[in-house]
Amino acid sequence: MNGIFPKRLLIPAFVSLVSVLAAPLYLFGNVQLISPSTSGFVNVLIYIVQNLLWLAPVVLFFFSLELHRHEHERLALSLALVNVLLAFAALALPFV
Repeated sequence: MNGIFPKRLLIPAFVSLVSVLAAPLYLFGNVQLISPSTSGFVNVLIYIVQNLLWLAPVVLFFFSLELHRHEHERLALSLALVNVLLAFAALALPFV
């Protein structure tokens, strides 16, 4: 491999970074997708799960590029396309 990623992988991979725009909503916007619990520990776990909605596409972005680097082109492209759907879901859920 010459180290250059194809455009068919880079376009969905970079579009998936749209979820970073949702980060302030999840971190500071008091978004509660799941009703809060009376337990403080459960509330912390709910907070972590909700923040995974915007953090997971960022991690999967790098993982899809790494898969392509290890010559798993089909798997990398399919992961990038699923990642785009997850990123737009993370951006849309706070407004639903």
